[in-house]
This record gives sequence, structure tokens and C-alpha cells, in this order.
Amino acid sequence: MPAKIGVFYSAEFAQQAVADRALTGISHRAGAASVALFDRVLEAAFEQVVRLPAWPVPAGAERPAVAVVFVPRLAGIATVQTPGSTARLLEYVIEAYAPSGERIDSWTIHAKSRREGPWGARDDPLYPAALRDAAAQLLTSVATRSALTRSAYASFGSTRLDPPALLLAATTPCAPAALKSWRLQALS
Repeated sequence: MPAKIGVFYSAEFAQQAVADRALTGISHRAGAASVALFDRVLEAAFEQVVRLPAWPVPAGAERPAVAVVFVPRLAGIATVQTPGSTARLLEYVIEAYAPSGERIDSWTIHAKSRREGPWGARDDPLYPAALRDAAAQLLTSVATRSALTRSAYASFGSTRLDPPALLLAATTPCAPAALKSWRLQALS
């Protein structure tokens, strides 16, 4: 989308270990991977992404010059084992705010991965696979959220909403620079 957006990663989101909901005594250091996931997806979906040092904006501080502020949260991780297979489940909650601080949207992504056979904490292909599922869901969901497309276009000075073009742009597998170039051509 042709918009400048902000993202705020809380210290809890970016650094703290998250206890597995299903396996006692197991925790995951999901912060760095989650930040990288959101950075890559938001950079592919929007013209410019700015990391904000705080949200909400402290009293007396200038509001960010962005269309939307994203604040993701990792709601939970679970590793589910059944005879013969293991699944990893990730749950992200994404809240979107207007620069004024008003919440304009909120949604949840339930990502998963599964493999046959036993699971071991040392060699865990389930987590990267679940992150790929989360990235795909985030990329496609951003383009279809009406509150986000309205805010993005309003900041760009246009009232034209074209969700099919946005969805196509968001789901086209190509390099970020090519995606941005194609997206601008498709929306003009």
C-alpha cells in the first residue's frame, strides 16, 4: 500500500521468553524472530515502515507522521504432540491505531505447522514453518482490512479503495523492491 506506517514492538514482545501452553517447562525465545517477521511483512506491504520508540506517544510529544501504527503481541505458543505427529501453534494479536491513539482495528492470526514423527527441542523445524504461515496470513490480512486500507489511502491523499489490487500486490511473491514498484504501477 502506498503509505508510511509505524510499528511499535514492546520489550515484552521483542525480548521475553514465552512459556509453551502445552509443554510444561518449555519456553520459547520468540521475540527476535517475531520482530523480523513483522519487519519483513510490513516492509513488503507498505511504502515505508518506521519503528516507534514508544506507544502510546508520551504526553507533549509529537504524533508520528504515519497513516497507521501497528502494535503486535504474541498471545501464545503451544506445541501439541499426538501419537505419530507434532504441531506448533502460534497466536499473534495485531492492533492498529490512528496516529491520534484511537484503535481502528484489531485481529488475531493463528499460525501452525505440523510434522510426522517425534519432536525434539534441539532440532525444531516446526517454529520456522509456523512463522512462515504467520507471515503469509499477516501479509494477506493487512491488504483486506478495510480500516487499514481507508487509513492508508487517506494518508496518501486518495479516497480510491481497490482491495483486489491490494490483495494481489500483497500476495505476489517477488522481491520487496519489485513489489513496491509493481504496487505503485498497479495503483496508479
